[in-house]
Amino acid sequence: MCTTTITKKQMITCPTCKGSGKYNMPVTTHDEKGCNTTYFEMTCQKCNGSGEVDPVVEKKREKASKAFWCGCENSSGHFYVEDGVSKKCQQHHWVCNDCGKVTQVG
Repeated sequence: MCTTTITKKQMITCPTCKGSGKYNMPVTTHDEKGCNTTYFEMTCQKCNGSGEVDPVVEKKREKASKAFWCGCENSSGHFYVEDGVSKKCQQHHWVCNDCGKVTQVG
């Protein structure tokens, strides 16, 4: 007789929402009076509101994120790329002069 043991996949606490399943997204507006940041509560997109993520998937996401987004603390500037020009990002975006990674999309 053959038996199969099914074990629950080990999950880790979502690093974005810290296990709450919610994320407070900052929204900053700029006008003649200056900058104003408000927060919009939403379901965490990384864990879909569960508060947990698969550590293997999370490691892959982190690697992809580091390859895409600029992490420079003191960038010398960035340049604009129009819609459909780059294979890396089809939407218009800005790219860091120093590392060549994306600083902002849209």
